Amino acid sequence: PVLFLDIDGVLNSLAWWDRRPPRVPHADHDDRAEFDPQAIALLDHILSVTDADVVISSAWRQGRTVEQLRDLLASVGLTRTWQVVGKTPDVWWHHDILDKFGEDRGVEIAMWLTEHRPEGCVFAIVDDDGDMWELTNRWVHTPNTIGLTSETADRLIALLSEKQVIHVPVVK
Repeated sequence: PVLFLDIDGVLNSLAWWDRRPPRVPHADHDDRAEFDPQAIALLDHILSVTDADVVISSAWRQGRTVEQLRDLLASVGLTRTWQVVGKTPDVWWHHDILDKFGEDRGVEIAMWLTEHRPEGCVFAIVDDDGDMWELTNRWVHTPNTIGLTSETADRLIALLSEKQVIHVPVVK
């Protein structure tokens, strides 16, 4: 199975920002402060139960390699970073696809699936935004006010544990 992972609104939230330790004024920005340790623990649990590969679909993927994303997630406590296998393409660099399908994150996910899992696969998407194109039935919504919770983790585990392979419309 494959888990498409957003970061803002999933591994952090407005509630986390309210309760996280205060920042030091004028200090260099530390990306690690953006991550809720409880959400990271829930993600680790999802990955240990499902053995899912993780593909980063978040804007955090931009300007970072997969290795840098693994290192970042390891630095905030994710133990199963080897399961981070990729990141979705940015549809803005594919003008033909952008013109044909639009700019939804779901289109970027379908692009990744078309290239890396053309035979289909079991997958789930966790995101606080709903721009999932034709993939909304595989999307688990995390409100940005609370982020990843045990209830949303359970829904993701259920989707990732299904046996039927999902085929998505080819996007290329």
